[in-house]
Amino acid sequence: MKGVGASQAVWSILNENYNEKIALSGQKQRTIHGDPLTSALMLRDITFDSISFRYPTRQDALVLDNLTLRVPGGKVLAIC
Repeated sequence: MKGVGASQAVWSILNENYNEKIALSGQKQRTIHGDPLTSALMLRDITFDSISFRYPTRQDALVLDNLTLRVPGGKVLAIC
């Protein structure tokens, strides 16, 4: 659960920076279905570099092995 708390802190910092930039620029805030878009991560690229993953309960099964990929900002990617 420590990871959840840490990620919430990161999101909070990114949102503050994004909201401050919008306010200072005088731009109209973006919305999705009428709700403000406050996540700066929605506008940035996301990069995974050499990621490997195993479930803690299935150490014998490697789920991701040295995965590297880039998702452009504003785009959506689903991995099944």
